[in-house]
Amino acid sequence: MKSERPESCVKCGEPRVAKILYGLPAFEETLIAQLDAGQIVLEGCVRTGNDPRWQCLACGHRWGRTQLVAVARNSIARIKRRG
Repeated sequence: MKSERPESCVKCGEPRVAKILYGLPAFEETLIAQLDAGQIVLEGCVRTGNDPRWQCLACGHRWGRTQLVAVARNSIARIKRRG
C-alpha cells in the first residue's frame, strides 16, 4: 500500500492534500506547524477500519483506506491460501 503523500487530489486535481490524523493528538510544536501548513487535518478518535487516509484541502474529498484494512485483507488472503 502506498504511504507517501499523493501529488494531487484524485477528484479535483488540487495539489494541496493533507494526511488525516486520527485519535487524540499531543499538541506539540511540530503538530501545530503541520496543521498550520495544511499537511495534516484532524479527525475523531473512533475508527471504522475503512477510514480515509488523505483529504483535499480545496474540495474536501477524502480517499485512501488506512492500513488497518490492508492488513486485514492480507491476513484473510493468507488464511485462504493455507486452505
